[in-house]
Amino acid sequence: MPLFHSARRATDPPVTLREYVDASTGASRETLVEIVRRLDGRMDDAQSAVAAALSAAEKAVAKAEAASEARFESVNEFRGQLNDQATHLMPRAEFEAQHRDVVRQLAELRDSLGSLRTAVAVGPTELKRLSAEQAHDTGRAAGQLDARSALMAVLIFLAGVGAVVSPHIH
Repeated sequence: MPLFHSARRATDPPVTLREYVDASTGASRETLVEIVRRLDGRMDDAQSAVAAALSAAEKAVAKAEAASEARFESVNEFRGQLNDQATHLMPRAEFEAQHRDVVRQLAELRDSLGSLRTAVAVGPTELKRLSAEQAHDTGRAAGQLDARSALMAVLIFLAGVGAVVSPHIH
C-alpha cells in the first residue's frame, strides 16, 4: 500500500500518526516478506544452476583428463617405438662402413672370378693336350706290355720246343 494515498479526500477523517505508521509498516512488512520469498526462490534457483554448472564442469574435467591420458598413452607408445628403432636399427655410419667392406669383398671376388675364367678359357686346350699325352702314354704302355707278352710267349714256346726236341737230339 503506498505511503500517500491519492484517493484520500478532504472529507475523510484525519489519520493519526500511529495509524499511518502501522499502515505503512504493515504494507512494508508484506512487501518485505514477498521480496524475501522471491529472493529465496531466486537463491534456490541460483544454487541449482550453480550445482548443475559445477556437475557439468566436473564431468568436462573428467572427460578432458581421460582424453589427455589417452593421448599421453599414445605419445608414450610412440616414444617406445622410437626407442625400439634406436636400439634395433643400425646407425648410418656403421652401415656405411659395413657396406664399403662388402663392396670391397665383392670387387675381390669379381677379380678372382675373372682369373678363374681366364684359367678355364686356357684350360680346355691344355686339358686336351694332357688327355692326348695320357692316351699316348697309355697306348705306349699297352704296346710295351703287348710286346713283352709276345716275347714271353715266344720264349715259352721255344723252351717248350727245346724241351721236346732235346731228348731226341742226344
